[in-house]
Amino acid sequence: MNKDTLSLVEPTINHLNQSVSICKDIARKLELKKIDEEAEQMELVYLFSWNKMFREEKGRIEDYIFKKIRGEETKILDNTIKRTTGKKIEASFSVKYGPEEETNSIYGTILIVMNDTKTSAKVHIFDGYNNMVHEDELVVKPAENYSNDLNLFEKNKRNRKRR
Repeated sequence: MNKDTLSLVEPTINHLNQSVSICKDIARKLELKKIDEEAEQMELVYLFSWNKMFREEKGRIEDYIFKKIRGEETKILDNTIKRTTGKKIEASFSVKYGPEEETNSIYGTILIVMNDTKTSAKVHIFDGYNNMVHEDELVVKPAENYSNDLNLFEKNKRNRKRR
């Protein structure tokens, strides 16, 4: 049948692939909603997944860096990501700031190291001169999606102040 309708095959396959992508996005959105709700009960804020932080959740790690160093735009430089072990990740980034006509850039490195029990992770953010500009400890919990993935959380300081 495909031999008779060649002009319909490619659009049909494209539409099916697009449908699969939409379904995956909807499923991930529901998964994130569940993670956020459970995190809120534990007074945590979901940041990003260990295995997805430089792919599907790249925007989340960029937002985290942005909030910690207060740049206007953060971009992870893809070619500098180093996963040295299953418990350590190092990545370079650049931050652009200032008015558009006078944009400046800051280069730096983020280092995330999990403890041996994979229950917490230390985060160090260094500027381009290797000066530490931020240090934090994150909570690590296994992801519930039946994989070897881990989710990283920040303690929710806003909820504690309200109580």
